[in-house]
This record gives sequence, structure tokens and C-alpha cells, in this order.
Amino acid sequence: MLKLFKKRYGQTGRNITKRMTEKVRNCVSVGEMQAKLLQKIEELTLHVIEQGKELRQLKDENEMLKRQLATLDEEEKKLLDSVENDEWISNYETSEQFDIRKAVLTKSAREALNTEKETRILIHIPQNVFHKIEKLAEKSGVHYQNWITETLQKAVSQ
Repeated sequence: MLKLFKKRYGQTGRNITKRMTEKVRNCVSVGEMQAKLLQKIEELTLHVIEQGKELRQLKDENEMLKRQLATLDEEEKKLLDSVENDEWISNYETSEQFDIRKAVLTKSAREALNTEKETRILIHIPQNVFHKIEKLAEKSGVHYQNWITETLQKAVSQ
């Protein structure tokens, strides 16, 4: 039979075995390559989906900022433009001083905007006391109402 095979194909069994082994290896390599390509396609698809989510978030944020900008009056728009054009100079010597001040002002702003949990009161004080409070508040860099609120909160929390 081997003689017939040799006659027909001109090769020995060992040569056939080698050629078949090489073909099987190539088939495995093609399969591995296809698996790697599928994995890369999946990774790229997930990346595109993630990019789409980020794009949607940025578009939503952009729309929100446009709506907020539309509510600004002319004076507020001029102020915003001056800030964006770096026309303001910091009077803080270190970034730590700035961060501390920022935290105080942020807290004051949050408290001023938090109208749901606060109770409004009416206080009658002499005008000279009011002017002193205004000066102290100005020195602290906050509105006098916020200064009064902060001072009362500190007194109560002690």
C-alpha cells in the first residue's frame, strides 16, 4: 500500500506526516489569530461605547452650562468674562491660604443657599452695631448676613 501511495503522491509516510503536522499547526495559528482579532474587536467596541457615554455626559453638561449662562444678567456676564480673561489677581501668598479661604466661602455659600433647613429671624439692633458688623463681615470677606449666621453658629456650637 505504501508503494501505491508513493507512486500516486510521490512521498513517504514521514513526509506526509510532516506536511500534515505543519497544516494542523497553521490551522491552530489561524484559529488563535481569529480569537485574538475577536478579542480586539470586543475591546474596541467597549471603548467606543465608553466614549459615547462620555460624549453624552459632556453634551449634557454643556447644555446645562448654556442654560445657566443664559440666566446671567449683564453685570454677571462681564464679571464672568473678566475671570475667564485672567483679569483677577490673587492676594493670597500661598495656595494653602487660598484653599482655606475657598473652603470658608464655599461653606458660607452653601449655607446661604440652603433655605430648606433654616429658620429666618428678624433682629433689631442699633445702627452703630450694624455698621460694626458690616465692617467685620467686610474684613472677613463675606456678606454681613453670612457673617452673622457664622458667628451665631460658632457661638451655639461651643
